[in-house]
Amino acid sequence: MTASIPPGWYDDPSAPGMERWWDGSQWTESSRPRSDSSPGVPPAPGMMADQVPGNFTGQTPTFPPYATYGPAGSGPGPSSGNRNRNLIIGVVSLLVVGGLIAALIVLLGGGDDDKAATAGTLSDPGTGVSIPQLKGWDVPKPSTEPTHQVIGRIPCEDASSGAPSDGPSDDPSGSASLDDCYLGEAYVDTLYGKSFAEAVKDFQSQIEDDGSGYKVLNTETSEPIKVNDKNAHLLAYKVEETEAVGGAKRVFFAQFVIIDAPVDDNEYPMVYAHVYDMPNAPSKAALESIKTGIKVGLPQPSDSAS
Repeated sequence: MTASIPPGWYDDPSAPGMERWWDGSQWTESSRPRSDSSPGVPPAPGMMADQVPGNFTGQTPTFPPYATYGPAGSGPGPSSGNRNRNLIIGVVSLLVVGGLIAALIVLLGGGDDDKAATAGTLSDPGTGVSIPQLKGWDVPKPSTEPTHQVIGRIPCEDASSGAPSDGPSDDPSGSASLDDCYLGEAYVDTLYGKSFAEAVKDFQSQIEDDGSGYKVLNTETSEPIKVNDKNAHLLAYKVEETEAVGGAKRVFFAQFVIIDAPVDDNEYPMVYAHVYDMPNAPSKAALESIKTGIKVGLPQPSDSAS
């Protein structure tokens, strides 16, 4: 039985110095001058001129143009030098294509699974949870939240005008708080619930029922995940503000990671992060970096604890 030969350019048995396209079962009309970079495979025995399109007899070629696919020693084939050369060419081609794809990913901004650069870690002693500090983000000082980090102050929703800033711009006096508004923001908080499952369910219901004062455009994710071998639940939303600022309603992406590591009586750590869908805002890669960089340790008692 003749083995199946893959389609490709092979030496034309009817025209020395030419190549003809083999479609996997027969010669086609397409031909071209033989390139110096071709592997130099000689025509297989039996491939006569009357089997080439134009003089085709209607019979399937007796021998494939590349007689190397039967049992070892069953027919002539390319030398080991040619086989190695072809392998090297193939590997180099893959590396070049892979490099181009990687470059395109960087130029186009990558995908949602990409991560933003980090510049350290911020820890919340009260919950034992730490999150990565994102490069270029500010940590307001003083702050009631040790993990609070922000970038790009913007007018809050009740403002009638104004434009977002181009970068981190906390008040030099240190008066920045969780009541200010930013193109990007992240911190560790806590969520109450009689159980972890109930805490997640109640919180999700409040968000999706628009009880927060925002309009949920899309629930992007609601799924259980693992954080440091701890059970957790990931909630991600695309949200629209209810009031227009500067003549338009703004949209942002909000992410909540609720962790089954109770701190006190039915309190569960929750890592919050958001980025706006606006010019100069961080990409959603920031949310991925926050999520994958969460660490869960033991809560530390407060100084006022007796």
